[in-house]
Amino acid sequence: MKKTNGFILRLADMKCNCCIARVHEVFKKLKIVVVKIDLDSVSLRAKVSPSKMKKLEAALKKTGHEILFSRAEIMIRNVVLQISKLINEIEIGEILLTNKGKRFHITGYLKSKIDYDYDYLSSRFADATGDSVIHYYITQKIERAKVLIEMGYSIKEVSIKLQYGRPSQFSKQFLDVTLMKASDYRKSIEKRLKKH
Repeated sequence: MKKTNGFILRLADMKCNCCIARVHEVFKKLKIVVVKIDLDSVSLRAKVSPSKMKKLEAALKKTGHEILFSRAEIMIRNVVLQISKLINEIEIGEILLTNKGKRFHITGYLKSKIDYDYDYLSSRFADATGDSVIHYYITQKIERAKVLIEMGYSIKEVSIKLQYGRPSQFSKQFLDVTLMKASDYRKSIEKRLKKH
């Protein structure tokens, strides 16, 4: 988001339109004029006073959000946001993981979305989270797969939807991340649903 004559705050854990609505309510209650809210930032008409900023921080924390102050925090949250967007784009087919025989690389994707050298970004991400960017991406993809399985999609359908080359590749990655076979996970969901 380009800086305007106003003031921009970067927020953490903004994942959906519901988050935007909750955050907008916080600003409205505190009578802080918002120009625009995105998944990674809030553009304000003017800078917030220190006393109001403390109230804002406390109110945002109650909704599960926080203001990011350091460049490193902003960069790490941007990686998380971009990976979330990427998984969504993969699922709906906006991004193809193989195109004309060329394989997609998350390193190139993040480099194009975040204005940092990938090695630097990767190193800072690992320092802050204890996880590599690649492993975080895979883990988040598997978390999305679990949701799709819970929604009733078959293992093959999930594999196709998340663009794994083969269902066996998906199953192996699922097992590596969750320490459970995808088919066993599906069965556990079915058992849980039968009990209710």
